[in-house]
Amino acid sequence: MNRYGNLNAAAFGASSLCVAVPSKLKLSKSEQEPLAGMRVAVKDLFHLKGVHTGCGNRAYRSLRTPSEISSNTVQSVIDLGVIIVGKTKTVEFSGSQEVIGDWSDYFYPLNVRGDGYIAATGSSTGSASSLAAYPWLDIKLGTDLS
Repeated sequence: MNRYGNLNAAAFGASSLCVAVPSKLKLSKSEQEPLAGMRVAVKDLFHLKGVHTGCGNRAYRSLRTPSEISSNTVQSVIDLGVIIVGKTKTVEFSGSQEVIGDWSDYFYPLNVRGDGYIAATGSSTGSASSLAAYPWLDIKLGTDLS
């Protein structure tokens, strides 16, 4: 099936930003699925079947329908047994620009390893920040264009 969708989660009776963390208890690795149960976050440049791809830009996202297929990279890890838990932020169209000012659609994610003054910057900022923030996250799919 491999079709994903948004999951509205509620924490303590209030709607908030939450991540539903899937259990690994009933999953076992095999020769066909050596990554079975690994929890993966996907950068918002990659298509995930059933989910919008926004490329860090609200206008672009609003003009697109949910993806009808998953990117080859995403599909290859799904075929190896991973569980996709969500998409991560990226700067607009994965550029290397600093995202500050009133023109930016999304602010950088919190740098959980910083002191409040150090920003997590760069195109895979959401991917890196998610690994630092969530100890239950095993892998992230990002890009490095340098």
